[in-house]
Amino acid sequence: MKQQVELPIATESDRTLILFGALLLLYLTFQVFCTINVLGHFPNGFGTENFYHPIALNLLQFGEYALGEYPDLTSSTFRPPLYSLVLAGLYGLFGPNEVVGIVFNNLLLAALMTMVFLLGRRIHGVVGLIAVVLLMLDPVGLAQSNRNQSDLLFAALITLSLLLAWNVLLRPLKYRWVALAALALSLATFTRAAGMYLWIPLVISLVWAHWRKESVTRLVAAVVLVAAIHAAFTLPWMMRNNAIVGSFDFAGMKGWHLVSFLAPLVIAKRDGIEPQQAKQKIWDDIRADPRRPADDDVGAQQDYLSALGGKLVFENWPHLLLVLPDNVPKLFLSYPSEPLAVFLTQDNYNAWHELDRARHITSYGVDTWGIQRRIDQVRYYLEHGLLGILGYGLFLKVLNALVLVLGFVGLVLMWRAKSPDVRHYATFLFLTIGCLTVISVLVTQGRFRLPLMPGFTLCAGYALLSLYHWIRQRGKAHSVIQQSAA
Repeated sequence: MKQQVELPIATESDRTLILFGALLLLYLTFQVFCTINVLGHFPNGFGTENFYHPIALNLLQFGEYALGEYPDLTSSTFRPPLYSLVLAGLYGLFGPNEVVGIVFNNLLLAALMTMVFLLGRRIHGVVGLIAVVLLMLDPVGLAQSNRNQSDLLFAALITLSLLLAWNVLLRPLKYRWVALAALALSLATFTRAAGMYLWIPLVISLVWAHWRKESVTRLVAAVVLVAAIHAAFTLPWMMRNNAIVGSFDFAGMKGWHLVSFLAPLVIAKRDGIEPQQAKQKIWDDIRADPRRPADDDVGAQQDYLSALGGKLVFENWPHLLLVLPDNVPKLFLSYPSEPLAVFLTQDNYNAWHELDRARHITSYGVDTWGIQRRIDQVRYYLEHGLLGILGYGLFLKVLNALVLVLGFVGLVLMWRAKSPDVRHYATFLFLTIGCLTVISVLVTQGRFRLPLMPGFTLCAGYALLSLYHWIRQRGKAHSVIQQSAA
């Protein structure tokens, strides 16, 4: 597949723009009906960790980023604040109802789809169209758009940064585009701590794209600009956290997640026990440790848990390598069936809900490759009339597996493109999505793939269009040979 697609092809883009408009309208219609059905079953949307909504209420009513009820408010350092800040603003405008957050997330999902198409259209309209279709077929977006959580905002900001980085890497170096791309990444970091290091891929990519065309002074200025914008969001928040709990952690959840999720999986692999048993053992040891800080010394506890979790993981790194093959399919191939389940009849929905409730109770650390568990699930689906849910689940796993394979192929093809611009952008995609994947695969849930899939589907669309052109070129060559032989 040596034939590469030129940039841009306006006539193709114009036709696909009309197709995208029609497709988006259909998807928006489905979104509306899905949300109506969701709210019929779950008045506040699908279940959440109940973290962002209470903080947003306290921000709105008392001006404090805190959990608890007034006057017993506890300032939180657990997660970055942007989603709660946005939510508080929306509550101030439309009322403190969680449905407001769900409507906002549905709008973000539509915006994400639009940005993915516009990004793909920079290469070719068909690439944008393919990328959007692949995203729309994965219900993870619908699952998160109907939860009052930060995942859609994070994914939309990551996708916006991919779109803005195009102008940074494929156009003459302009500080305004560098600033906007860095701002999008910094806002993403201010939404979820997983974006903490994404400014580095932007710096590496812009230096590589422009080092032959720009002076050292201008490149240094661009790098400083990216770093300064990142620091403007992260450093004040870290200083605020230190003032509250005595720890500079950007997000205090780090240590808790290490000892409660990742370390138990590693220890379970090492000792041949269930992850829940490993988690219980770790926490029993923590409670018995005389060096453990007092419960009211939150910052010292955060640092203690971070150090302990890191020690458990790194001392048992060979077993960590055994955990990752379990986490990769959980991240990319898991099936959020709830957006489709809300369309079931009441009896079928009740059967699905019972299985889903049991799955959530026992899902932590479950063996990804357990054959008997899969057989039991399939049997349950068939016995309770859930063939549609089962069929779409199988389809989704095959689809996302193909997206991953095609995404890798498309990335290689972009690196082999004649245009250095395409190669530069491929490097940025690889570094950004690779960095996010490494972070997400350690303590993973299926929703963590949401910010990753725009990049994967873009590369998959590039691979499919390249394959089409290659087949077409081969067909023409074959026809010429036949005519010559005649």
